[in-house]
Parts: sequence; C-alpha cells; structure tokens
Amino acid sequence: MSKYLKQLRKIVVTYQEGLNNYNKKKAEINNLYKSGEISKNSYELKLDKLKDEKPASTIRHDISNLINEYENELNNWAVMNGADLDQDLALFNSPIRLQAKDYQLLEAKHKDNYTMLKAIKDHAASNSVHYAQTYSVDTKEKVNVLKELQNVAHNIVRTLDQNNKSSWGDEDKANKTSYLGILWSDEEKFNNLYEDHSNKLHIKE
Repeated sequence: MSKYLKQLRKIVVTYQEGLNNYNKKKAEINNLYKSGEISKNSYELKLDKLKDEKPASTIRHDISNLINEYENELNNWAVMNGADLDQDLALFNSPIRLQAKDYQLLEAKHKDNYTMLKAIKDHAASNSVHYAQTYSVDTKEKVNVLKELQNVAHNIVRTLDQNNKSSWGDEDKANKTSYLGILWSDEEKFNNLYEDHSNKLHIKE
C-alpha cells in the first residue's frame, strides 16, 4: 500500500476517532446536567474545557499538504536516467518475442524504476503488445488518482461535520459517518478497496 494512501487514511481516521471521542464526552456531560448531577455553571465550564479536545479543523489543509508532498516526490522520481537502465534491456534486442505476461512481470520487477518502466511500456507499444499495465508512469494520471481519493476523504469529513452540527447532542447521530467512512476505518477493507489505486500511485518511496 502506497505510503501516501496510508497517510491519507490515517488523517481521516484520526479525525473521525477524535470526533467520536469528543462527542462521547460531550454526551456524558449533557447527561450529567440533565440528571441534575452537576450545576449549570459546572456544565458550562466542562463544555468550555472540552472544546480543547475537539479535533482540529485543519484536516483539509493537512490533506492538501499531503497532495503537494506527493507531487514533489513524484516530480523527483519521474526523471529519465540512463544509469537506471537495466540488463533486462537485452531482451528487447533479442530474437525472443515478448508476450503480454512477460511485460507484466518486467513491470513488477522494475516498479520503482521510472526509466525502466518507461522503456518496458514503450517497447510493448512499439510491438503492438497490449497487456494489463499495473504501474503508471503518467504523472498527471498519478496525481489525479490521489486527488480522486482526496475528494473521497473530503466527502467523509463533510458528512461527519454536517452530522455533528445537526446532532443537537445526539451522540449516535453526531458520530454517524458515510458508508465509505466505515470502510476507511477498517484497514483491511481499505487496502482491498484501493489496491489498484495504490499501484497506480506507486513511486519509489
């Protein structure tokens, strides 16, 4: 799994868990006040103090910073370098006609190497061999993949924030998230759901 996908998930899940804990404590304070166990003054003081525990609203900024970090690292990776050419290039000049499976295996072998990946894809194209390409060298496509997931993250956060604002102290409603929010909270399901995205995003990390 790409480290950038892991970080994106961590940002969202940490915010979600922090908001859940905040809402739980807020509900407990509300219940104490409603049951008459604390005074109005104590109730207001506890709520005011609890504000410090509410997750920071900088999450969208954190996600944007992650995108910028990925773009910078991607631009450094996607540079042709003759020194990165490998002895497997000999296969391209041999009498052996490479098949789709051969190109797939070569891709997997050189997934960290931008120059070799480019050479593999170009050779396959020049020989009209079509194969399932797992790893991309298209920088625009790679950035768009991460931005697509950025939009998913923003939608999850937006749902959480909207439910939190309209909950009127209802903890269950305040903590309600979207279906994707539930999937993102489960690491295994998240990894399975975005395996192809992770491969597309891959750079040497």
